[in-house]
Order: sequence, then structure tokens, then C-alpha cells
Amino acid sequence: MTGSFSVVASLACGLLAGAVNAQGPWTPPVAAPLSPEEMQAVTFVSSMKIEVGNWSVKPIYRPLQSQVRVIGFLVTADQGSRIGSNYGAVFFERPAQDDTTPWSGRAWSASTAHTAAGWLKQHFNIPDFQDQDWEMPLVGMDQMVGPEPYVNGFAVEDSLGQLVAAFDHEPRLHVLELLQVNGYPVADIPFEMASSPDSARWLSQNAMFFESVIGQKLSAEEFTAAVRRKSDLGPWPARPFSWEQPCLAERIVGEWKPIGVPCACRTYGPFPIVCGTFTADARGKLSFRLPWPPPLGTLAEFEFGVNAVVNICICGWERRCFGAASRTVKIVHPDCTVEEYSEISESERAFHEYGYVVAASEAACALYPPPAHLPPDSQPCGLRVPTQHDP
Repeated sequence: MTGSFSVVASLACGLLAGAVNAQGPWTPPVAAPLSPEEMQAVTFVSSMKIEVGNWSVKPIYRPLQSQVRVIGFLVTADQGSRIGSNYGAVFFERPAQDDTTPWSGRAWSASTAHTAAGWLKQHFNIPDFQDQDWEMPLVGMDQMVGPEPYVNGFAVEDSLGQLVAAFDHEPRLHVLELLQVNGYPVADIPFEMASSPDSARWLSQNAMFFESVIGQKLSAEEFTAAVRRKSDLGPWPARPFSWEQPCLAERIVGEWKPIGVPCACRTYGPFPIVCGTFTADARGKLSFRLPWPPPLGTLAEFEFGVNAVVNICICGWERRCFGAASRTVKIVHPDCTVEEYSEISESERAFHEYGYVVAASEAACALYPPPAHLPPDSQPCGLRVPTQHDP
């Protein structure tokens, strides 16, 4: 048997809720082996986001072959901008077809953003090692508050929302503002101020934008070009700006990258990822798309005899280090000009590298050392052992 791995380097990004030097107990990405079907449903949250007005838009995604698929956005308000029962968080879930079909919405009234993040983490089973990527503390599972169906700023069942939806653009803006400052359960999300098809267009366009940049290891110039392409998709209609200011003002926040060599490292494992009895294909191969490391995962391929039936367990290892980090921030102005600056993390961040070995069974995982590209647990610095293939 021969095995070949295409291992993609990983950066686990976002701000830690507390001090990261206290690593706490290690939790493997999975508690038990996954089936191939379960691996396809593994879901992650991105450290990237778009800020529009008082709202932050963070993508939730799943890894595919060469890029990610955004399945929704967690949209959260600055806590200081909420009054009374105002909605503080909305989750927009993507439809099956990217056209003018409305995205379905679920909202949390009189709740903080971390309540919504905790609920989504549990709902989609987003792994613990991504807690820092939410960029907020998460509430305990015993404090979970579920959302209610939401559309165009109101609860679906709110008759007032159904009435306001029929108003022209300007009167609707004034009513929403009046309700918001009086603490009514309403959300004043900027991209929803247009018509429902235009709101769906904004969400779909930004889903495609994130899919083009997450995990692609773009240079600063390539990231700038992607932002400009997004801004060049045409004027934003039905909003209170002039045609001389055709863009919706946004702050686009990129992925965290380590500054220098991260340290305080540990090497953990092994943990079973996928185990079972499988049949090789007509080429004599078994292929698995493993979801780690995020965002794109790893393609694991093995060669056996044609249609051979084999017992196999893929055993994972994780290298986790801490260090200072920076990320690129792009500001898109209403006239569509773009400026850039770098943001430095306020505290050390965790970064991850993964590797895999192959065993005959889950129990046999413990017999194998970590793969050669992961430094031993005794080495305090560095995510991986440099190889001739590293840039």
C-alpha cells in the first residue's frame, strides 16, 4: 500500500476571548470517527468579516474541493448600538440557488451577539478550536437562546413588519429608525434597506467574494484586486446615497497571519478521523476529502488493488502554537475608492498545523508517531518542520 497526502497549511484565525497562554485541556476536532458523508457536512466559521455601519458580517462555510462554500452569514450589531429589545444578531442562511431568492433569516431579540454565536456553534457542530474565530466570548450551552424566523428587519410573525414592508424606501427608513431608538424588536441592517431582491443580491455577491479569498493564500495585491472586483459589480440601488457615491461603505477584514515564528507549541494526537471498511475504485484507489486543516482541508489518497476491500483508519495529529498576528483591513468608501492598513492582534493568537497517518484500525492509531512535518512535542517553537516544498 502506498499513500500520498496533499497537506494544506492552516491558520486558525480570530481574537481569543481570554489570554491564550493558558491553553487549557486539548479537545480533538472530533470525538469519534466520521463517515465520509459526515465529513462533507463539517462546518467552520471564518476569521474574516465585513463591517457595514454598526453591523459585522461573518461567513459560515464548508470546505469543498478547491474552495469553500459559504452557507450563511452571522450578522451582529455593535452592542452599544442596541436599545431594549432591538435585534442584536441575525443569521442569514443561503438558498440552494444563487439568484434573487431571499435568504432565510433567524434573529435573536434582546440578546448579545455571543448568544447567537454559541447557538450556531452548537447547531452546526463547529469545533472548539475555532472559538477564537468568533471574536467574542461564547455563552455556555445551558444559556442557549434560540432564534425566531426573521425577514426584512422584523420577526416573520410581526404584523407591523408586514405593514412597513409595503412602504416606499424613505418612509421605511424613518419608521425603522424610530422603532430602533425606542427599543422595538427590529434590525436596521444597511444592506436590508433596499428591496428584498437587492438584499439577496448583496448577500450572494459577498458569499462569492468570500469563496474567492478564504484559504487562497492571496498576496496583498491579489486581495486588493478581489476587493475591487467586488466593488465593481455595479451601483447599490434603492439606498440613501447619490449615484456619485455608488458603493456601500464597508470595512473588509482579512485573515490573521502569524508575525514571525509562533512558540508555546504543543503536538497533540492521535485522534481518529475516518475509520471503517472501504472498497477501492476501478483504479485501485481510495480517496477521502478530510476537512482539516480548515478552510480547504486535505485530500488523502491511497492505492490498493482494483476493487480491494480494506480496513483503514486515518489518524490525525495537531500542532498548536501561539504568537503575535496581523491582518489586512480594506476600507471601501462610498465613491468605491479603497484604502488599506494592517491591524495587529491585541493578544497572542493560536495557530494550527495538521498531519495524518494511516492505521488498520482506530485502536492501532496509538502505535504511530506524528507525521514527519510536525515537530515533536518537546520542540517549543514552529508550526512545521521546513521541507523543500515549503515556500
